[in-house]
Amino acid sequence: MDERVLGYIDVLGTGFRPPRYTLVVTNQRAILAQRTKAVEAAAGGAGGGGLGRLFSRRPAAPPLGQRYLAMPPDAILAETTGNVSLAPGGIGSVEIQAGETPNDDAPPTRYVLIRLLGPQGDVQLFSTGEPPPIAMVRELLRPAFGPMLRG
Repeated sequence: MDERVLGYIDVLGTGFRPPRYTLVVTNQRAILAQRTKAVEAAAGGAGGGGLGRLFSRRPAAPPLGQRYLAMPPDAILAETTGNVSLAPGGIGSVEIQAGETPNDDAPPTRYVLIRLLGPQGDVQLFSTGEPPPIAMVRELLRPAFGPMLRG
């Protein structure tokens, strides 16, 4: 069966300054693609953001992950040396849950948490922006990780 990209989710890792990634999902695995400045520049997303974009009359760049829909999975993996393949053989289970973080002066921040648990450890990824519906995340991950899905 040929491997093909099914979709993507923009995510954050964990830590004080969490790294930004795009979780690219294929019918056989997931690829954790780093969102470096070089990758964003190549996608047309660097510079001209914020107020600069308002006054430059330059249209907003499409979401970075959208370009991965047209790329072969091996090219996505090779794009940046830190990109990682997350194959079902190295994952024990995949947990998906929705949550929210309270904010004192604003509405709570909602997110979807994707936890990939394996023998080498636990990878926790939090959706960025408006969280996708949990059912959509489950359907996106099902072809590659179906029997391992929890939540």
